[in-house]
Amino acid sequence: MSTRAMICVDWYGHGHFELFYRHCDGYPTGLGSELIEALLKYNSVEKVLEEVEARSEGRFVARPEDAFLKVQSDLEWIYVITHAKCSQRLSLQVLKTSCPYTKRQFV
Repeated sequence: MSTRAMICVDWYGHGHFELFYRHCDGYPTGLGSELIEALLKYNSVEKVLEEVEARSEGRFVARPEDAFLKVQSDLEWIYVITHAKCSQRLSLQVLKTSCPYTKRQFV
């Protein structure tokens, strides 16, 4: 079974997030650690995304949570990369998703 993840990139710190998808190994000890290593290695979002083999969805959302609600309802992890243009720094946030529709009800 795959652990699906979405990487939301805020290119200039303006709050418009471009979506990049990764189908497998999306958990923090997989993609999360790969992202941290790539962020330490490169100061370029493009190189980080290339390193972790994330593919562009060609979509944008206003908030990272919207990636779960509007794009891919079976996501387990959302990673947020923000590029602060003024300082040229990259930051990373990790969000765990949950879907109330997958919980079973026992009668």
